Amino acid sequence: MQSNILREQYDDLKRRIDALSVEPKSTCFNYIKSTYGPVNEGYELASSADRERILQELRDVSRRLWSAGNRPQALALGVLLLNIESQLTPGDDAAFVKQATDALIKEGIA
Repeated sequence: MQSNILREQYDDLKRRIDALSVEPKSTCFNYIKSTYGPVNEGYELASSADRERILQELRDVSRRLWSAGNRPQALALGVLLLNIESQLTPGDDAAFVKQATDALIKEGIA
């Protein structure tokens, strides 16, 4: 994925998170807290072939959550996806996205 596309996706995601009221925002960060460890660990331990499958599954689950009206959880998965994808993409925008999603994850697991 291109670095500038990651930045555009992050900017959209951050705008949507910032627009959440207190309770849905809390739900988003709680979902980050509950899913970050298992997703990150599973991804790190996976083979390269399984890593792409994991990313695709995260995208699919995020879309299903969004469609079902579970937007805070879908946004949380979006943060995790962008965090992983930004690690795999060269460029300044990807580095920015990595740092910014790291900050959101830190906020969620605090």
